[in-house]
Amino acid sequence: MILELNEWHLGYDQIVKDTRGSDVCSVWVLCNADVDSLAAARILTYIFRADGIQYQIRPCWSYSSLTNLLKTEEAQELRSLVLLNLGASRNLTKLFQQEMLTTDAKIYVMDCRKPVHLANVHAGHNVVVFWDESQKKSELPSDGDNLSGNDSTTDEDDSSSDEEEEDNSSVDQYSDDGEAEFDDEGDIIGKSTENDDSSQTEQSRVEEDYDAGDEDNTDDEGLDNERKRNGEEGNSVSAKRQKQNDDDSQTTEEEDVAGVDVDKQLLSEQIQPMLTPGQLHQQRRNRLRGYYSGGTYYGSPVAWMAYKLAAQKRWKDNGDLLWLACVGLSDAHVHSRIDKAGYTHLSMDLKTSCQQVFPNEMVDRVDKTIYAESLVGGRNNNGNRTQVTLSDNGRILAETDYRFFLLRHQSLFNAMLHSNYVASKLQVWNHQGKQRLQELLAKMGFPLDECRQPYAFMNPHLKRKLRDKMSEYKNEYGLDNLEYTSFQRVTGYKSLMSASDVAYAVAALLESESPDSFHTALEALNTKAIPSVTGEESGGSLVNGGALVGGIGTGLLKAIQLQSKIVSTAMSIVERKAITRLRHFRYAFVACTSQENKDSLFAQESSEKKEYHIFAQPLALTRLAHWLMDMHRENGKWTGNKNRPLVLCAENPLTNTYLVVGYEFPDRQGLFLKNHFGQHFQMTCTSMQGSFRLDSFDSHVVEIGAKDVQRFIEQLHYLMDSV
Repeated sequence: MILELNEWHLGYDQIVKDTRGSDVCSVWVLCNADVDSLAAARILTYIFRADGIQYQIRPCWSYSSLTNLLKTEEAQELRSLVLLNLGASRNLTKLFQQEMLTTDAKIYVMDCRKPVHLANVHAGHNVVVFWDESQKKSELPSDGDNLSGNDSTTDEDDSSSDEEEEDNSSVDQYSDDGEAEFDDEGDIIGKSTENDDSSQTEQSRVEEDYDAGDEDNTDDEGLDNERKRNGEEGNSVSAKRQKQNDDDSQTTEEEDVAGVDVDKQLLSEQIQPMLTPGQLHQQRRNRLRGYYSGGTYYGSPVAWMAYKLAAQKRWKDNGDLLWLACVGLSDAHVHSRIDKAGYTHLSMDLKTSCQQVFPNEMVDRVDKTIYAESLVGGRNNNGNRTQVTLSDNGRILAETDYRFFLLRHQSLFNAMLHSNYVASKLQVWNHQGKQRLQELLAKMGFPLDECRQPYAFMNPHLKRKLRDKMSEYKNEYGLDNLEYTSFQRVTGYKSLMSASDVAYAVAALLESESPDSFHTALEALNTKAIPSVTGEESGGSLVNGGALVGGIGTGLLKAIQLQSKIVSTAMSIVERKAITRLRHFRYAFVACTSQENKDSLFAQESSEKKEYHIFAQPLALTRLAHWLMDMHRENGKWTGNKNRPLVLCAENPLTNTYLVVGYEFPDRQGLFLKNHFGQHFQMTCTSMQGSFRLDSFDSHVVEIGAKDVQRFIEQLHYLMDSV
């Protein structure tokens, strides 16, 4: 079943009801390995603790890890299972029944990945999907009967005829392929042909009514308009018609109405014989095929959804939960899981919440001078009063910010140089582009030596006039969309931390080689330490008073190093002309070299792990792909008839495999296209022999054996060419 936005609190109330009085931990929060999921987990576990609910957070990296978790003995005691950014695209009823979970266990799904498997939508009360506004209920093509349970959503069974559906052997194969029927309560109906026939008959009746109803509504609407028009004309000359008793006009009006009824009856008679049960079944199959083959995309971030759930209860004014929602939204923005329109819509919603939690009156209080004598009610006879400055620690500011990379934690020059937007617009990867960047800073009146200093130590006068100078010269250099709505939080006395900075830092921690990277990243979201800054002269070490701040501070340093590696790797790929263009897509191999891991925080000192490859992680590889796409979009080499999707193959020496990810290429920055590589990858894997692993929660990600990756690319090309 699904819960719409105004009903989300009902799902939480059911979790509380099911876990009250339980002596064991009966709630698991299974969290995908991304920043948005971690932020949502922080929000949900906060309200769980407030209501005295025992819970456990378990990391879940893939469907195989999900299956392994469900096989443990602890899973048999579960009453509620919360899935964050995972599971919505699979048939969860079948998956969890295979693992022999208790019938009382309920699954609550918060997943930004779309489309949602229709079996989860119509699974009854055991599977609850939190439905956001990114997908309308009217887009659902079925009411739940005869849904395909095949996780691959292929069309192998679409060619089956009515005789095949009545055959028992065909039914067995239908069930083994992962397809099942569900009743209203979410239970598997099984192989009963009687139930199958009745379900198909009922569905045919519903489809027939639906299809005929569309035509009927059209005719009725035309008839109503005609009656209304005739009625208006009749009112204007009603007196004359009563006196004259014009029989000809009345006869004409009756003939018009009768003619419409005759046309409606003829249309109905024409539709009835054409739509046989088999044709209706095939028509419904086509709608299902169109639903699953339309491509995958992302909806609202789950951190935003979790905060909306908390706001429906009693935690609307909690600034910490609001900040986590801002971090989740910023993570979706920096990793291109949301388009410009979607980000603008959700950022305005969170901005309204920020103004409600931190009203403008608080700013006025901080700006005004407050004296200690007025607080205690005393008065100094000498007229000398003691000024008291109020701390604004924890306040969230929703205001425009620059598209610079970690500006507050490194130099202005490096923040602009490593920014996707600035680098692609100025083309800083070549000598002319860097000269344009230096020319921009010179026109602004910013000395290059000052721009290479850590931003925290930069001349305060230059920092104050940065906004005015940048607004004056940005259009001259094509930086029209340099600003965007950002969220910043006051940490400490005057330090500011951007939500995008936190997203970059936690993502870098999450994809580090540390075996405890998940819990380290989770704890970084909970820290309230003052962020550190980076100085170039210190060899990359943090230089905030000489102290290295753990958690978020380490993540910031890793993020800066990762971004530098992304830029250098992209330049290397372009210079070596390592990108190959085919008819339907481009592809490139990202090899792991010993030089890449030298002096890297991502690599351990152990000789066994020297070949750790950061780009064998999906988040880092995604940022590399978007850097390459932004670069070639601005220089015009991938635009027009040269527009192709991009496939990157990253080597993973530890497992002797390649991580292959497909990306759609939008014509303009800020747009998002539905990704169709999941279907292409699956069809390619089934059409050839080799070592493949389609285990990721993202269908456009596949892990392939090193010896099979080249054949996979060739087979993918031939398959897309034939389609």
